[in-house]
Parts: sequence; structure tokens; C-alpha cells
Amino acid sequence: MPEPISTAVALIVAGGGVYGTHQFTRARGSNDDQRLLKREAATALGEALTRLAQDLERAGDADAAVPLHQRRLSETLTTWGQTWDRHSRRLPDEAQHIRRSLRFALGTRFGLAGISDVNETGVDYPLEEHDVIWHQHAVEYVAYIRDWLAEWHDHPAAMERANKVPLKFDPWLHVKARRDYDVRHGLISRLDLFLHRFTGTQEQRP
Repeated sequence: MPEPISTAVALIVAGGGVYGTHQFTRARGSNDDQRLLKREAATALGEALTRLAQDLERAGDADAAVPLHQRRLSETLTTWGQTWDRHSRRLPDEAQHIRRSLRFALGTRFGLAGISDVNETGVDYPLEEHDVIWHQHAVEYVAYIRDWLAEWHDHPAAMERANKVPLKFDPWLHVKARRDYDVRHGLISRLDLFLHRFTGTQEQRP
């Protein structure tokens, strides 16, 4: 091959290599940016739910030094709603129900005050009287969503590949009712529940 042609070929090959490396680096950087944004979303949403969990704890404590006031709950839910609006687009499509599902969970506990994240009237609705069962449902569902967000923060790609998405409130209630029934009747042990919650597995029985 004449020298000018061989030189041109070498330059083309080298240029292609540089271009390919550039594209790979660019794609990798974009993926890293997406992972960072997803983690930021999970962190912000988790922190907003932590404050909500604290309000639920106060609402369930009859001896609380400072009982939960409807204005405090309204402020907490407004913050949660604003945080959701900023970050929810980073979550998988199958998790977009979270805000609506939490409204159901909190509405059954607090009444209209539980959906004050969409309250544009400025009215502080009174809190519904304490009901042990629905209070516990709300506490556990908020914890369930927080746990999902924490796991998604650490392993978003793996969870999306496995289609591991949070249940809506109503299906979650059915699963919980069945699990509670099984525990009461000795069909599964509390160790099973522990393993299922923290490892996604159940104890292997002979």
C-alpha cells in the first residue's frame, strides 16, 4: 500500500478509535449522572417521609409532650408534595402511584387532613380520632415505602431489571392481612417475616 494511503488509513482508524472512546465516555458519564439523580431523588423523598413517620409516631402517642397538631401535619404533607413534584420523575413508571397511595393510607388515618398535600383552600382540617388499626396500617405503609426508596437508592438498575416496584396501598393491605393471618395461625413465623423484609427470602423449611 502506498505510503500516503496507508497514512490516511491509519489516521481514519485512529480517529474512529478516539470517536468511539469519546462516545463510550460520554455514555458512561450520562449513566453516572442518571444514577446520581436517582439517588438524590430517593434521598430527598426518604427524608420527607421520615418527617411524616415522626408525625405518625407523635399522633399515636397519647402521652406525647407535644401532641400532633393539624397545622404541623399540613406543613409536613405540603413539604412531601413539593418534594414529590421535584423528584418523582426519576422514579420508575410503576412507582408513580406512591403519592396517591400514601394519600389513601393517610386519609384512612387522618381523614381530610391526610390529603392536605393537595389542599389549596388553606383550611386546616381536623384530625380524625385515633383508630389503632388504621393508624398502624398508615405507619407500616409509610415504612414500607421508605424501605423501598432506600433499596432503590442503593440498587436502582437491579431493581428496575427485576421489576421490583412498591405495591399500591390496597394490594399491600391484602398482602398484609394475609400475612397477619398466617402469623396468628402459626403458618409462618416471625423469623420468616424478618427474613422476607430484610433479604427478600423466607426461611427454608424441610
